[in-house]
Amino acid sequence: SVTGDVVYDGAASILVGGVLALRQDVLKQVLAYSTISQYGYVVMLYGIGGTAGNSAAAFYVLVHGIAKSALFMTAGAVTMATGEDRLSRLGGLARRMPVLAVAAGVAAATLAALPVTLGFFKDELLFTAALDAGPVTTALAVVAAALTFAYIGRFWLRLFLGPARAQQSGISWLLVAPVVVLAAVAVAGRLVVAPFSDLAAAAGAVSSGRPVVLSPAYHLDARAENVLAL
Repeated sequence: SVTGDVVYDGAASILVGGVLALRQDVLKQVLAYSTISQYGYVVMLYGIGGTAGNSAAAFYVLVHGIAKSALFMTAGAVTMATGEDRLSRLGGLARRMPVLAVAAGVAAATLAALPVTLGFFKDELLFTAALDAGPVTTALAVVAAALTFAYIGRFWLRLFLGPARAQQSGISWLLVAPVVVLAAVAVAGRLVVAPFSDLAAAAGAVSSGRPVVLSPAYHLDARAENVLAL
């Protein structure tokens, strides 16, 4: 079916973009290929369709925008401070840029959908929609989430941990502050998710042609989407 084709097109984008992101050395190329992968999620969710898929896709776009903006600005700030733009030539920056390391870590955790961030809810909605679409789509969603964790974890770990490989000049707060602000939004969103879910629900209602109620939340039980997230 056309809808099934869209789901598989999205899954192909997730896999190809994710694998390429894992193979890149230049900071912004890692993030660029990861964006191809992340928007494969959105395509897959629109392929799933219905109120669950459409509203989850809109929520995904919002959260991805927050996290990826912070990560691209992190790459720019690091390059300005060190003169280097390759993971293989960088490392150990957490000791010299602790504030940027923490803020970028929050952004990475948001993209990877860890529970301390707004990003956790995007994968809750992804898994809920995928479960409704069947076991194949559910398996693809789990693989996609694991791949995201792998490439964004590689980006942050190789940038901020390990031995220092590059000289660093001073870094302006004008470069760090926007990353901190976006990280704060991602953390605050885990506690006050309504502004984001309401906007995503409104977008989902337009796509679905009927009202949508979107209520992401922490559920401390063994429901399927929680198990998949683990």
